[in-house]
Amino acid sequence: MIKNILKKAIFIFVMFLCNKTVSALSYEGCDYQTIANLKNVINNINISYDYHEEDNQVYFDVTINNIIPQIYFVDSNDGKTYYYSDTNSGEITIKNYTYASNYKFYSNIDECKGLSIGTKYYTFPTYNRYYNDPLCEGINDFEMCKKWVKSNVSYDTFVSSVVKYKNSFNNQAVIDEPFEYEESFSDYLAELYVNYYYYFFIGIIVICVTIILISRRKNRFKL
Repeated sequence: MIKNILKKAIFIFVMFLCNKTVSALSYEGCDYQTIANLKNVINNINISYDYHEEDNQVYFDVTINNIIPQIYFVDSNDGKTYYYSDTNSGEITIKNYTYASNYKFYSNIDECKGLSIGTKYYTFPTYNRYYNDPLCEGINDFEMCKKWVKSNVSYDTFVSSVVKYKNSFNNQAVIDEPFEYEESFSDYLAELYVNYYYYFFIGIIVICVTIILISRRKNRFKL
């Protein structure tokens, strides 16, 4: 009798634990596997961009693909919501962004509609609106004259940087210019000696030998 009671108690306890476990594997009406599948879908969503220039300003067109009917997303840039019905077979291009933001994705499944699934971030390079300035002519490889730069500066800072760069470039050109040296008369004599020194030695030897011979002849006549 006692054994049967214990068996029933254990069975009830186990069933209670199982129900708790099943409840734990669901969230806001979505079971764990559904949530995991939706998160995998978000991970496989690709975001790319293209750009166009108008009136010295750049605008970015963002393309999102691999969207499925079971999800929708909100553009944090303007708060607009996009569904699969807004896409072309799971792909959509949103145009004319001027700065980056993110997309927040949600479940579109009835049991857990509106459940947050994840966020995808997108970034754009910083556009240099001065890169076509006449000051950049001939120095397009200079950092401040490239189309994309890491920081956006004022026009005064841009002008100052370009002028400083050009001045340093011009100073280097002056340094590299060949130096013309004008020879003096002493330099000419030194060069003449270097080139013909052996003739001088031969002349000195001849003169010395002549003097010695003359000196010996005079001494002989004195005897």
